[in-house]
Formats: sequence, structure tokens, C-alpha cells
Amino acid sequence: MDQPSSLPPALTDRIPQEIYDSVIAAIGGEIWPTRALGAASLVCHAWEASSRSYIFYSVSFTPTSITFLAREAGNRVLMSIRCAKYVAELDSDDFIFLEDLLQEVLPKMPNLHSLSFEECNPEIITQVGRLSETGGRITTLDITGDGAGQVFSSFRAFQVMVAHFKGLQTLSLSNILWEDGAGGSLEGENIGMDPKVPSTLRSVDVWRDGTSGILLWLSSAAETIRSLQLPTLLRTELHLVPLFTHLEHLCLSFFDAPQPGDLARILSPCTMLKTLEVSANIVLPYGSALDAPTLETTTNPHQVPWYAELLSSVSSPLSKLSLQLCHIPEGEVDPMGWKILRDLLRTSRYAELKQLDFKVGDYDEFWASRSDCERCIRRELEGLDPRVQLSVGVRTWTSPFVYHD
Repeated sequence: MDQPSSLPPALTDRIPQEIYDSVIAAIGGEIWPTRALGAASLVCHAWEASSRSYIFYSVSFTPTSITFLAREAGNRVLMSIRCAKYVAELDSDDFIFLEDLLQEVLPKMPNLHSLSFEECNPEIITQVGRLSETGGRITTLDITGDGAGQVFSSFRAFQVMVAHFKGLQTLSLSNILWEDGAGGSLEGENIGMDPKVPSTLRSVDVWRDGTSGILLWLSSAAETIRSLQLPTLLRTELHLVPLFTHLEHLCLSFFDAPQPGDLARILSPCTMLKTLEVSANIVLPYGSALDAPTLETTTNPHQVPWYAELLSSVSSPLSKLSLQLCHIPEGEVDPMGWKILRDLLRTSRYAELKQLDFKVGDYDEFWASRSDCERCIRRELEGLDPRVQLSVGVRTWTSPFVYHD
């Protein structure tokens, strides 16, 4: 069998760059693409140019990488960088030394649109933001604190930092702190008007104990915010959710148990809501049968389970609903009442539902396989509109249970 031979340059030079780009894009879509992209970049100049934008799409900014990028060799990749990640390795002393280098390289990264900070000193976050943001080019900001050492000097300092990104569209916050209280209170600060929330903000994800200050401030931009993820919502913060009237996607979980009536009208003002993800556990009964009590037989002190209150408050025709199920060894919680859910799904607010997802934890302790678990759930939802796509997946992380005293 003849060995394949390469095309002569006279022919390869006539292949449009778009063809090379398509090949490299397919390689870049693999789970572990770096090694394959590195090999592809050695094939020819055209492949190298296409590979570079994938290999250097996201770069971790450490003292070593910043020094490299500031050299002439780094100029070949600066145009490709779209996401800059800063980690705890870059401490304040390093930053003082590297600030001049950053001032040199950041203006040469015109395609940079995303900043990510992991356990970085807030002073570094503020300074990098000042150096990176030109003309509203930063659209994504992701800040993860360690929940202890990295503390903004005040809530206002945090507000000023966020407000600096005039073109911000996506904001993700996890375990961030400031010195004037866990809830972000501004009491005692004579500061006048709050810094303005970026008018371009569309998506917000807040993971911290106490979100009232952040939510109250962000609510001034409620007309532009379309997606909100609140996985650690306190009972005292529930009243802030209805302020975001233009939401299309909402993900909720609760740090402590809602009381009767807390969720009765919580989503009524959200008349544009399309997808609802409830990541608080609804508990399945023990054993292989899913014969949870209905409202008539439950011994739970609530007249209506919390999830029924929540789902009944929906005022817009949802297209997607996600619920989380789990077995629990102890504690009084609201169990899943399948008749309650079936009745709710027959109401007009769910007439346009296209997708119903369940995420199940600990399924392997009670069923032989995920397929068995799925069959049981499908049996309980017999009669579901055939146009609704039902899926059952595995919960891969632990969210709060909703306990009752």
C-alpha cells in the first residue's frame, strides 16, 4: 500500500485559511486539546496561526508568565489572549515588581475580555482591573476569595471595583468579604450615592453567606439582568428576589429553611422567566418505591411544601424546570409529593414546558442503576405531556438541605 504523500506547497498555499481554522477548531473542541494543538501548530505556518488562538485563549498570569509576555517572544501570543487568570501565587509584593510589566503588555491584548481572580488580594484585583479595562472591553469578571484573608476594605471599595468595568456582562462572586460586615451594610459610611452598576450587566452568580447588600445594590440594574444564580440564599434575603423583574433564568437554593408563606409570591413579579433551576434538595422516601406522602397524608408541619409554594408562584410560561432530589438519613424535611408535582405541571404556567430535569444524589444506594432510578421517576410522572423532554441526571455536588425546626 502506497504511503500518503504531502501536497506540494503550490497547492497548499491555495487552501483558504478558513479550512485550516475549521480543522483546528475541531481539535480545540476536544476534552484535552493542548497536546494535539501543540502538534498541529508545528505542521505549517497556517496551522500555527490558527492553533495559537486556542492554545493561548486563556493564560494564567503568574510572575513567570508575565515576565515572558513582556519580552519580545510574548508579542506573538498577546493578540490571542482572551481570558486572563490571576491566582494567589501573585501576591502584593510580586505585583509591585510586575506592575510596570503589566502596564506594558495589557494594552497589547486587544481581544482580552475576561478576568478571573482566585484568592487574590483585593488590591491586586482593583489594580489589574484599572490596567485592563479600556473602552469597556472586559465583559466577564470572576472573583473567588478564600473566605478569610482576602478582604475588601469596605463594601463601597467592592462596589467601586465592579463599577469600573463599564462593559461588564457577566459577574461571578464566591466567598468574597469586606470589612464593614458580612451583609455589605453601608451603615456609618458617609459616602453619598452608590457607584453605578454597569448598565450592560446581564448575568450574576453570587455564592457567599449574606448577599443582601450585593442584591440590593444590583437591583438598581434589574431591568438589564437576565440571569441570577443564588445558591446560598438566606431566609431574610428572599424578599430581594422579586426585585429582579426581568429575569429569564433563575437558580435558587436556600441556606436556611423558608417558613410557610415565604415563597408564596416570590416569583410573581418575574413575568419574563423562562428557566427555573431549584438546587435545594427535595427528599425522596426510603426504599426503592417512590410513594411519598401527598398533602393529605404528610405529617410535615407545613400545610404546603416549600417547593410547591415556589413552583406555584411562577407567573410566566416556563420552558425549562430543574429540580434536585436526594435521600437523607435524618432530619425533618419536605418530601417529594409526586401528586403535588403532577397537579402543578397541569396548570397553565407549565403549559409551554419543554424540558423537565431531575438531578438525583445518592441514587446508587437505593437503586441498582441510574436507569432504574429514572424508570421510577418516569412512572411517578406518568401522564406527563409527551412534548416535555424528561431527563434524570446525577447530582455532582452537595447543596444545602432545607431543614425545618
